Amino acid sequence: GFSKGIGDIGVEALDDSPLLVDANVDDVSKKKQVDPSHVALNETRSYRKRRHATMIEYDVYQDLFAQLGKVASAIEKISENQLNFGNLYEKVMKMDEFEENMFAFAFDHLNGDEKQARSFILKNDKLNRQWLQNFFDNY
Repeated sequence: GFSKGIGDIGVEALDDSPLLVDANVDDVSKKKQVDPSHVALNETRSYRKRRHATMIEYDVYQDLFAQLGKVASAIEKISENQLNFGNLYEKVMKMDEFEENMFAFAFDHLNGDEKQARSFILKNDKLNRQWLQNFFDNY
């Protein structure tokens, strides 16, 4: 059960200051006291202001989320298009038939030419051997 009684619960003392009525958003935000006879006239206008403000906030958030989505997509595309130089190095160095210093020279060349490097990574071993042979014959 509950061990606290009503007297044990801390309740802030209520003062006799006049109650602020949310009749006008500007008045409440400035902590002005509102005349109760004026409340009925301003009630509809206040509702419209709050509703309009909420709609504006919603539109702002929608725009913000759309922009964040675009940023996330751009980052994703950039990371997908990043060349993995570790994979390139492994793919070049695993070839047989050539000396290690030649592989290092080919890797350095591919490292400087991203288009050829992507092509090298995607090709099979036979095509890569041909590319290496042509590269070494021309340099």
